Amino acid sequence: MPFEKGQSGNPSGRPKGSKSPHAMQWERLSSAIVGIHADRFNQELQGLEGKDFIDAYTKILKWFKPTLTSIEATGANGEALNFTINLKPTDGSRDQQGVLPDTDRPE
Repeated sequence: MPFEKGQSGNPSGRPKGSKSPHAMQWERLSSAIVGIHADRFNQELQGLEGKDFIDAYTKILKWFKPTLTSIEATGANGEALNFTINLKPTDGSRDQQGVLPDTDRPE
């Protein structure tokens, strides 16, 4: 019997904090590269020079760090947009001007 529209076979979803099998597999692979195979990987990299070294390093790095993409924001008529982003830390360390919050200042 098919599910009704808007419902799934697991309405509560994956438990919070649990990882998919795919994510766990990538964690094991990355642990192997930086742990078990680190010496061999470093030996192989040391054997490379110049562009070959950079190419190999960036190829493996992209699997561990996401690639950032820049975008250009323009208005409806293609004009430049001016905007301000105010960042507020969630850990209470420093505000956007680099000033310690009152609770962290020494007395």
